[in-house]
Amino acid sequence: MTSVTQRVDAVAMRMLRSQHLEKLNSASNPVNYVKSVVKNFIDTLPDKRNTFFMLLTLCTFFVGWRTAIAMTGCESPLVVVLSGSMEPFMFRGDLLVLHNIGEPRMGDVVVFSLPNRSIPIVHRVHRIRLLEDGETRLYLTKGDNNEMDDRTLYPKGYRWVEKKDIIGKVSVLVPRVGYITLIAEDHAWAKLVLVPLALIWCWYSGM
Repeated sequence: MTSVTQRVDAVAMRMLRSQHLEKLNSASNPVNYVKSVVKNFIDTLPDKRNTFFMLLTLCTFFVGWRTAIAMTGCESPLVVVLSGSMEPFMFRGDLLVLHNIGEPRMGDVVVFSLPNRSIPIVHRVHRIRLLEDGETRLYLTKGDNNEMDDRTLYPKGYRWVEKKDIIGKVSVLVPRVGYITLIAEDHAWAKLVLVPLALIWCWYSGM
């Protein structure tokens, strides 16, 4: 009985030594270490097929997003309307697709950012001023639903919007598609609930 126990102990010690040597080899070789970490992570996943499709979906979304940025010339080609200042042309929750090709013209709806505001503004080009150099254009904007132009919104020292302030021009309007963004903006708790629910849904649906 004692000899059997000793043999078992000896086998166990050899296995522990082998595992220890593998760890040392992995630590000395960064590539092997990364491979082992990734392998261990994959082995712990409950459903590798669902995980693969979820990662594939995320990669596809990322590539599509970067392609949209390149094609439209906009860093943010999708914007959701957050206020009613452009009613009845567009409403809160409408999704806007932007492009930044060519100069804005009178009557174009543009999305622009101002130094004193963290959220971009979606308003129409009301007037255009051409400077003496014949090339530089300045823009005065106004919301369709506002009585006055946007000079009351501009920061101190601003009387016109410059081209560098304009994120893009509205090319497509999709009604109400971005309404879920409004819920997240109006209720801080919604972000803590909706994001985990979306991830769980993607996981179990095999996306």
